[in-house]
Amino acid sequence: MQKLSRRVIQVSDIQSFFGKKKRMAYKMIAEMKRHFKKKRHQPITFTEFCEYYGTTEEELTKSILISEG
Repeated sequence: MQKLSRRVIQVSDIQSFFGKKKRMAYKMIAEMKRHFKKKRHQPITFTEFCEYYGTTEEELTKSILISEG
């Protein structure tokens, strides 16, 4: 299986994983930042995303690679 070179979640990743619109994906990132007590400039990692939404990094990576491919 192909690997991703980045470790930070992007809005487009959330859109493809959940099938959400761009605005909702931004809201989901903001919600995670509040939960993890992060500042605006600090990104959300794949690990934090998976912990928050109860999924595995493998499922997330697979979804991202399919949407990019």
